[in-house]
Amino acid sequence: MTNDKIDAICNWPSDDLGLNDRRRQTISSLKKLLSMDPSIQIQFVRGKRGYQLAISSDVQTAV
Repeated sequence: MTNDKIDAICNWPSDDLGLNDRRRQTISSLKKLLSMDPSIQIQFVRGKRGYQLAISSDVQTAV
């Protein structure tokens, strides 16, 4: 998901001065929310200026 798409989904204006901080806080909150599931990872993709959500079916959970 590109930074532009995150902004559009959250309905943030592109000229918002605190946009980078809002994005970082949003991704941080999402990471915390999903941290209980080891099969889900959120990674920054520098070349695309956005984030990637990866869901793995290979992760084994402790019983």
